[in-house]
Amino acid sequence: MGDAPLTRAERLALADKATFDPQYGTPLKRSIIAPSDEEAIKACWADIISTLADAHKEITTKGPSIIPEVDFADLYKLTDAQKDEIRQVGSVVVHNVVDDEKALEWKAMLREYVKANPQVEGFPEGNMQFFQMYWAKSQVQARADPNVIGVQKALNALWTTPRDPNLLISFSTPVAYADRFRIRTDPVWKAHPPHIDGAKIERWADDSLRSCFASVLKGQWKEHDPFVVDGRIPAETNIHKKPGQASIFRSWQGWLAMSNTGPGEGTLKVFPNVQLSNAYVVLRPFFRLRSPDLDPMQVENWEYDPDTAHYPGLQPQKSMRLNEDTHPHLRLTDTMTCMPRVLPGDMVFWHCDVIHSVEEEHNGPSDSSVMYIPACPMTLRNASYLARQRETFKTGATPPDYGMNIKPETGFALIATEEDIVSVEGKRAMGFAAFPIDESAPKGEKDLLREANRLLGFA
Repeated sequence: MGDAPLTRAERLALADKATFDPQYGTPLKRSIIAPSDEEAIKACWADIISTLADAHKEITTKGPSIIPEVDFADLYKLTDAQKDEIRQVGSVVVHNVVDDEKALEWKAMLREYVKANPQVEGFPEGNMQFFQMYWAKSQVQARADPNVIGVQKALNALWTTPRDPNLLISFSTPVAYADRFRIRTDPVWKAHPPHIDGAKIERWADDSLRSCFASVLKGQWKEHDPFVVDGRIPAETNIHKKPGQASIFRSWQGWLAMSNTGPGEGTLKVFPNVQLSNAYVVLRPFFRLRSPDLDPMQVENWEYDPDTAHYPGLQPQKSMRLNEDTHPHLRLTDTMTCMPRVLPGDMVFWHCDVIHSVEEEHNGPSDSSVMYIPACPMTLRNASYLARQRETFKTGATPPDYGMNIKPETGFALIATEEDIVSVEGKRAMGFAAFPIDESAPKGEKDLLREANRLLGFA
């Protein structure tokens, strides 16, 4: 007979005892929050918990309708209210980015690419549905599509203008990032529980990235703006060199739909309030239950903890994982919200800090298929990555972020070539044409684009 399942109290105790790395205990925590700010932090924590309870009611009442939806044709005509809604939720569905027929043709081409190259890697073994492939013709064509690039520009424009005019960033200059695709048919999929990609311990340990959450760590969480970019550009987001983690700055993660998929059919789920979830996640390591037997929903049952090295949800070599035990006040079982129905050619984007997952159950009549395409602005780090990615594309090698233990596509049948990049916008995004420089742009943007052109061999 197997061991009895853990009780809720036992799971909560484990969540609070988990030590990520002793070096991130007392010295780091006490350097982050000054003694003079402790009372403000405690009041802030209580306010966040209360606000999360209210958010739970709103999210569960609205369901998928809480996710903003816009049409591609209207993307450059958004009202201020629409922009604010997208920023608050942190996710958006953009309909009709490409024609249905084109998206379905791209999926058919992907199937053909897989069939022509049976040595492809992916999972699950024996019934592959997530494919470690990057250079199929349809993938390259989608990344270089002018409408896809147009969406990336429009959404990057929602980020706050850098406070420093010398900051090396250009939100109007998208960089293509090679990622994979999924053609899901299995009714059960547990590979992507609620998580946050990108930085983990770096949210606290890296001075630059931590500055993005400075207002939260001062006890003023409502002043936190997830769309302020200044601290993110110089930040180190992979201290422990987690394999497969994006080293490029993705302002928005995203995918292009290649199927008719709605709630209950294996779609994306998100926690739809990025400011609130950021505030809670950042303060969570500074509080613990007085006893695991107490009700975690009652704020008086929590105590301030500036000394232990526990960072709930952090695991070596994995993305930050969140659940009902590590982050109980998020009530993720209820609040993780499905995307509204999407059709082939629609795109979904979510802010890089958004908690997201893939539905475990797929009860739809057909496959649930997406091509992963994020939005990445030009930065110096992104320009350097683009130069290296371009060389892997030329040879069919695995992109730099994914090279460990993944077989290259060198010599694959039907692999894409530079000739598959037709548009000028696509050539620039893929690193095959120089970036134009607007002399009226901020100094940092002009300096960046000149350096990007140099790195890519155009200057």
